[in-house]
Amino acid sequence: MRFAYKRLVLYTILALLPVAHFSDTEITPADKATHLIKILEEQHYGKAKLLNRKYYLNSSERFLSELDPQGLIYLKEDMQKFSSMFREHQNYSELNSALWEIAIKFASHFRYRLSLFIEMLDQDSEEISDEFKIYTKGKTEYQKDLPSLKKRWASYIESKTLQQFFEIGKYKSSEEFSKAFQKERKKIRRSILNFEIYRLRNSLTSSDEMIDSLGSEFLDAMLKELDPHSGFYSDSFRKKFRSPDLDQGLSFGLEFEHSQYGDTRVSQIYPGGAAWNSGEIHKGDKIVEIRNSINSDIGTDVADISADELYILINREISRKAFFKVRKLSGKTLWIQLQKTKKDKEEDFIFTQVLEGERKIGYIYLPSFYTDSETDQLGCSEDIARAILKLKRESIEGLILDVRDNYGGSLQEAMDLAGLFIDEGPLFLGENSNRELNILKDPNRGRIYSGPLLILQNSQSASGPEFLSHVLKDYNRALIVGSSSFGKASSQKFLAIKEGKYKIDKIKLTTGLYYGLDSVSHQQKGVTPHIELPQWNNFPLRETDLENSLLPNSISKEIRYEILPELPIRTLKNKSSDRIEKNQFFQKIESIQSKAKKWLSKPKEIPLDPKDFFEFYQEREKVITQINEISVFKSSIFRSEVTSFDKKSMHNGSLENQIFKSKKDRLESDPYVEESYNIINDFINHNEGK
Repeated sequence: MRFAYKRLVLYTILALLPVAHFSDTEITPADKATHLIKILEEQHYGKAKLLNRKYYLNSSERFLSELDPQGLIYLKEDMQKFSSMFREHQNYSELNSALWEIAIKFASHFRYRLSLFIEMLDQDSEEISDEFKIYTKGKTEYQKDLPSLKKRWASYIESKTLQQFFEIGKYKSSEEFSKAFQKERKKIRRSILNFEIYRLRNSLTSSDEMIDSLGSEFLDAMLKELDPHSGFYSDSFRKKFRSPDLDQGLSFGLEFEHSQYGDTRVSQIYPGGAAWNSGEIHKGDKIVEIRNSINSDIGTDVADISADELYILINREISRKAFFKVRKLSGKTLWIQLQKTKKDKEEDFIFTQVLEGERKIGYIYLPSFYTDSETDQLGCSEDIARAILKLKRESIEGLILDVRDNYGGSLQEAMDLAGLFIDEGPLFLGENSNRELNILKDPNRGRIYSGPLLILQNSQSASGPEFLSHVLKDYNRALIVGSSSFGKASSQKFLAIKEGKYKIDKIKLTTGLYYGLDSVSHQQKGVTPHIELPQWNNFPLRETDLENSLLPNSISKEIRYEILPELPIRTLKNKSSDRIEKNQFFQKIESIQSKAKKWLSKPKEIPLDPKDFFEFYQEREKVITQINEISVFKSSIFRSEVTSFDKKSMHNGSLENQIFKSKKDRLESDPYVEESYNIINDFINHNEGK
C-alpha cells in the first residue's frame, strides 16, 4: 500500500512538470507585465522611479528573494542560475522563459521533498544540525546539494516537533522535558510530517496554474518595488479553492498576508464577521495554532505556513467552530473561539458605551474605516453619527473615539467623519501622480457633535485614523492621546485588469500623498499625540520600517481656515504624567519592554538539543507570562454601560449579549481608556474653571 501511494505521488508530480511553451493566443506573464508598466507610468504616485534602468532587475531580485526565504526548496546553484537569467534579460519579453525554468525546478524539488517526507514517516535516522537557522529577508543561505537540503529539512521537522511538544506540556526542568520529549517525539514528529505532506499535496498544480502563480508573484514584486502598499491580486486562487462553507457564505471573516515581519499575519477583518464581532483579533495579529477543542493535546501548528495555505486550511479543512491561538504585537497570547458565520447585515459594526464615573463620558470604538459597499449598510461615518445621537440622549459631557489598531480603509469615510466634528472648511491637501495639489474640504456643512472630544490612537492606527487625528489636531478640535501613529499618508485605489483572455486580476495602486493644512505630511512621521502614554507594543512596525516607503515632498501652500482656541495641553499633560508615574500597569510596561523585545522578536536560530531548546523557550515563556499578568487590570473610576436605546434590543442569553459582555469586560480592564477618561475629565474641569 505504501509503495502504491509513493508511485501515485511520483507519477502525479511527473505529470505536472511544465512543457516550456505558450500558445500564440495565450496571455503570458510577460504580456501582463508590459500592460502593468503602462498603468504604472500613467497613474502611480512614484512613477518617476520607473525610469530607473535597474527597476526590472530589482523587481526580479525581490521576486527571487520571496520564492524560498528559508532555503527549503531550491539549491544554491538554482538561485544563482535564476539570478543570472534575469540579469541577462533586457526587457519583459524574456520573463516567460525565466518563469518556465523556475517552474521546472520547483516541480522537480517538490518530487524530491514528497519522497523524502514519505521516507521519513518510516525512518528516523536523518542527520540534523545543532540548530535550525531562521533567515531574515535577503540573508537566505541556500544549500549546496541534495544531502544538505535533506539535512536542513530534517532539522526543520525536528524544530517543529520540539515546539509543538513544548506547547502542550508544563515541565519544571530541562532534564524532565528532555525525558518526556523522547517518549512522545515519534508520535508528534509523524503528525508534523503528515501535515507537511498535506501542505505539499495542496501545492500541486497544473503547469498553467504554476506559471500563473509565479507570474502573479513577479507582478506583485514589481509593485512592491515601488511602494509597500501597492500589490497584485489574482482571482484565480480564490476560484480554485472553493469550499461548501464558502459557497454558503460561511467563514471566520479573516484574510491573511505575508507581512513585513516575514511571516503570515491577519491582513483584513470583515465587518460583521466572526472575527470582527469577537473584538479580540486585529490586523497584524499572528495565528500560531488552531484546535477543534481547547482541551485537545495537539492542535495544528500554523505559525510558519503561507497566507494562501492558511486561507485554504481554515476555509476548507477546519471545522465550523475552532479555537485560535493568537499572538498580539505586544507579545500577549490568547485563545479565541470563533464560529463560521454569515456576515450579519443588521450588526452595528462599532462598539458604543457610556462610561459612568465622575461624569458621563461617551465611548466609541471604531475598528476600521469601512464603507457602505463592505457592509451592505451604512458606512462608518454614518454609524458614528447614529452612535453620537444615542450618546447625546444619555447626556454625555465628553466623547472618547478609540481608533487604536485601526488600519484605515476609505479616505472618503475619514473626510465624512471629520465633518461630524468640524462646521465647515478645508481638511487636508492631496497630491496626485502629476504632483498637482488640490484642497479636500468638508463635504457637509454643520457638525453633529461640538462637545469635548478625545481621540485615542496607537502606533498601529494607520491611514484613515491618521487623517482624522491630523485634521482635528490642525483645528484644535480634539485632544490626541496615546502614541505616535503609524505614519501612512498615502492613498490607494483598486483597478481591475481585464483584457482579452485575462482572468480578472486586480492591482492596488498608490496614487496620492496627503498633507495637513500646515503643508506638513504625516507620511513616515505619524501624527504626534498631544499627550503620550507608554507604548505597549514591544516592536511595532511602522511606515518607516517598510521597504520602499514613499518620502513626502516639501510643499508650501497657504490655506485659510478658522482655528479654534488653543487647548490646555501643558496642564493636562502634567496631570497625566503624575498619574502615570503612580500607575502600576504603566510602570510595569516600562520595566519589561527591553526584555520583551529581546525574547519576542523572531529568533535567528532554534537549538535542537531538547535541553537547550527548553532553556531557550522557557525564558521566552516567562516573558509572555509576565506580559499576560500585566494585562490583568480592572478600572475603579468608571463602569461601562450600554445606551438606553441599545438596551431595548438586547436579550438575555443571546449571542449579541454574550459579545457585549465580553467587550464590556475588556473595556473596563483597559488602562489606556481609563487614563483617557481621566484626561477628558481634567479637560472639562479646566473649561469649567475648576
